[in-house]
Amino acid sequence: MKKYFQIGALAFVIIIVGFGIWAYNNPQAAIETFFDMGGNEEGESIPLITGKEVNGDTISLKQYEGNKFVVMLGKIDCEVCQKAYPTLEKLKAEHPDTRFVLIGQGSPQAYAEVKKEHGFEFPLISASKDIQKQMNFKTFPVFYLVDKNGVIVKRLNGFDKEKLQNILNEGES
Repeated sequence: MKKYFQIGALAFVIIIVGFGIWAYNNPQAAIETFFDMGGNEEGESIPLITGKEVNGDTISLKQYEGNKFVVMLGKIDCEVCQKAYPTLEKLKAEHPDTRFVLIGQGSPQAYAEVKKEHGFEFPLISASKDIQKQMNFKTFPVFYLVDKNGVIVKRLNGFDKEKLQNILNEGES
């Protein structure tokens, strides 16, 4: 009996160590496997929310129907989101035909400052509680490539410059 316990304990340790090595080498996959990342999934239709742009205009994702576009879900105090802004500026300049929308959790005034500071010409929508619920905000940032039919074809959790570049390249094809 003692021998079976030792073999079982050893197998358990090997499984735990193996999982730890996998999780260490694939942190994004590990997180996505065990946590609800919120948002919408690839293959789903993006909610056609309507909200106030930080300059006061009303913006609806419905106006992007018929075009591919990229939506970023962000949060004003998210450090990863803040690190993405300079890259977003550069990538938007490299992909002038790609339509962008940033939907953010935070005050319109704070996002107006972000828009001004980074020279964003695309809409920034400060997400109301209703928009946050429709978009299922849970993790930030999340980038979506949405096709002409309003279906999410790519989703990127977090910020990875190379992966975001690939999404934008795919958006232009």
